[in-house]
Amino acid sequence: MLFKKNTNNGFQKVSEPGINNSKDIDSSARIPICLILDTSGSMHGRGIEELNKGVRLFFDFIKKDTTAKNQAEIALITFGPEVKVVFDFSGVSDSIPPTLYADGGTPMTEAVDKALHLIDKKIKRYKDQNFAYHKPWIILMTDGQPNGDITNVANISKTLVNDSKLMFLSIGIGEYADMNILRQFSSKTPPVTMDGLNFDKLFDWIGESIGAISRTKVGGITHLPQINWDKRE
Repeated sequence: MLFKKNTNNGFQKVSEPGINNSKDIDSSARIPICLILDTSGSMHGRGIEELNKGVRLFFDFIKKDTTAKNQAEIALITFGPEVKVVFDFSGVSDSIPPTLYADGGTPMTEAVDKALHLIDKKIKRYKDQNFAYHKPWIILMTDGQPNGDITNVANISKTLVNDSKLMFLSIGIGEYADMNILRQFSSKTPPVTMDGLNFDKLFDWIGESIGAISRTKVGGITHLPQINWDKRE
């Protein structure tokens, strides 16, 4: 499930090869999604308030979708002032959305590295337990620049994306998000600038996307909903 530039509406959906046959859908297949959220000091005020609201709406959305609720496994990592695994991959019924607070710097590199390690560990567990699973997602949201060099971790991410083993979506919040930095994490999915603090629409879109994936054969074509939260040029 990838995106490419479209001059009409910013981005269009591009699906990975496969056959979508509803008869072959495995309702027990897992959907691992890792949210990496910037909670640095620059998110203080309305930014962190809207982010908290969006995260709660996201969990509510998934819980109301029976199919997605049974398949989605969410991990949540925050960065600022330090990297924190708020919770490892678990079902949404077992996860309580936290209240996030903004403070400190932007250790983005360490946060992405932690996410990649969590995903690697989770995929190994799926294989050991013979669970079918969809391609894991990483969704990174940030309004600033990383404190350190991202080269090594970005190269690892890009390799996984190129091998169709990862979907990496970077979302820039506000005018100071460095889109050139975010572009390095994926050669297939360009970063998207969010329109203002439109977290409600963003998390609704993520929830709808997970719902669409949950009703798709593993490895098949997923038609994701139209993006309606990006900043149009």
